[in-house]
Amino acid sequence: MFISKIINTGAEFQPFNASNKIKTTNWVTLFTVIISATYTLLYLFILNEIKIGLLNLGFTIAYALGLVFMRFNAIKNAKLWFFTVLMLHVWICTNIFVTNLSGFHLFYFLVPTGAFLLFELDQQKEKVILSVLATLLFFYCQNTMNAAPLITLSDEVNNIIYQSVVFFIMLELVAISAMFNQQISHHEKFINKRAKTDTLTNCLNRNYFFEAGQEQLNLANLNGRPFSLILTNLDNFKRVNDKYGYLTGDEYLVHLAKLIKDLCIKGEIIGRISGEEFVITLPEYTKAEAEKFAQKLNYQIAKSIFVSSDNKQFSNTISMGVVVHNCCDTIGELVSIADTALFQAKIMGASNIDIIERTA
Repeated sequence: MFISKIINTGAEFQPFNASNKIKTTNWVTLFTVIISATYTLLYLFILNEIKIGLLNLGFTIAYALGLVFMRFNAIKNAKLWFFTVLMLHVWICTNIFVTNLSGFHLFYFLVPTGAFLLFELDQQKEKVILSVLATLLFFYCQNTMNAAPLITLSDEVNNIIYQSVVFFIMLELVAISAMFNQQISHHEKFINKRAKTDTLTNCLNRNYFFEAGQEQLNLANLNGRPFSLILTNLDNFKRVNDKYGYLTGDEYLVHLAKLIKDLCIKGEIIGRISGEEFVITLPEYTKAEAEKFAQKLNYQIAKSIFVSSDNKQFSNTISMGVVVHNCCDTIGELVSIADTALFQAKIMGASNIDIIERTA
């Protein structure tokens, strides 16, 4: 729970893509804090270098301060702070603490990759500056031998540190790649869902309803099975919007969608095809079964007392056009016939149902 809270710092109320980048930045920051703390323990308790250990502890705290920037929504500054501290830390480790034989300067490889992954698309200047600076610092450290390091390490210790650096770099790159793959997968699912569903009610949107409904209809036609469809329209919904406001009207549409979904337990598909019009496919439903479903839905909606978020209370009714089919080739034809039935139901008054049985 605590780790999750850290990772989500600053990501609240952000757009989907930006939120993912913030979470990844927080994860990288936390991971770097752990790595830096590990080297601090190495300096303090294995190499017995108290002064250097305390200096490294200061860098560990500096990394953690990036999360404070995130906490106050200084997102770009938090990212700049992290990479600046990282590059300075690596330079000091390579050119003051020890020598380039330790391999600390290999951490510069993380900067260009991290900058292009973590900064936003419109922050090209920051990406380029950080990448160029990291590249220059790497070549400087690679070609400059620290003649007077604060710690003189044996070849064996240098080799151990070098391998640890490579290990941490590979671990971080693998972890970041795994996180981004997961985020890409979530993003694809999110996009697919947005492309298929109505954002308000979470029912299928108009386009995808006709696609999914057509598949059901094709299957029914292929197997010679019954197939019905209901087109619904709220009665006097303009009066609801005028009296209670459009936000309350939207809340009621969400409420209505839930009432419909609660009755759909046998493979029915629900779509919102216009403002207050919903359409429901009823595969395998005969005329009697479709009529029973419509009457039950009519009753459930009429008796339901809706309570809005600001405690406004009211109930409403719905009119329905039902079509029972065994001859139409397209879902569009069925919706058109159901629309005719709905028109007849509206003529009869509120809370009415009209049924058309279309046969060859």
